[in-house]
Amino acid sequence: MRNINVLCLGRWGEFIQGFPKGLPKLSKMSIYTAQKDFPRVQDLKALRQESNAAVIPYLPEYLVKLDLQCYPETKAPIWLSPGSLENLQKLHIRGGHLSALGRTHDGNDKWNVKIPRLNFLKKLRMDWRVLHDAFPHLIYLEKFKCPKMTFFPCDGTGVWFDREKLASQPLEELESTWSFLSKSSTSV
Repeated sequence: MRNINVLCLGRWGEFIQGFPKGLPKLSKMSIYTAQKDFPRVQDLKALRQESNAAVIPYLPEYLVKLDLQCYPETKAPIWLSPGSLENLQKLHIRGGHLSALGRTHDGNDKWNVKIPRLNFLKKLRMDWRVLHDAFPHLIYLEKFKCPKMTFFPCDGTGVWFDREKLASQPLEELESTWSFLSKSSTSV
């Protein structure tokens, strides 16, 4: 099991207790939860090979892609912050009640994420300037059904991309359809 590089977690927190401590090759993770207590501290510690009760729970530090679905709280969990996900390149948040993205404790609130996908987030409040500043490596953004996210230069399908940065980026990294490369899409 230590060779797993993709992991999907559902509402059943007991599932992760059967895992061996740590998953060194885990690079992609999906978390689906409508429960307020999942993932729990012990679940996150199991993924990081940690047993110290004083350790703040974080997702595995080598995650490159995170897909979070139906998060029930308005405040971002401590593990959803730029400082705890320094290697994260792709962040997909779908549904739930999240009203703001996480911030670090040291004051650095800059994400390394290049590709955020934000869908069905009715309470997420942010304008384009704030998001663009928080994601300095941004090359592609997908925003759909997020009515409190304002002044975004997205096209009619909710897509924005930076043509200059995209030109220097291997296309395989986007893992997406290429319909957004049409001339009708917006860029800066």
